[in-house]
Amino acid sequence: MSTELAFKTPKLGRIEMKKKGCFMTVAQIDNLFPYVLFFYGFIVVLAVELPALKKLHTAQAQLFRSRLEPKLGLAWVCFWVGGLWSIQNLTF
Repeated sequence: MSTELAFKTPKLGRIEMKKKGCFMTVAQIDNLFPYVLFFYGFIVVLAVELPALKKLHTAQAQLFRSRLEPKLGLAWVCFWVGGLWSIQNLTF
């Protein structure tokens, strides 16, 4: 409902939008962060480790993989931490 207000009246200033509840609270951001962390790790690990993508030998595919490979360690950490944190948020 609050997003509908923001789309109907885009000329609102920051204070008016805050009064109407168009901004996310810290609690809402805290609930979404583990999922963002998990999906970042999932997408990077999938892109680097998928056998079908490893077989591609085009210049663009090699450039894509070479840019993502240094981030693979961080991606694995994000994948596991985000996954466990998301499960914790869902169960408790």
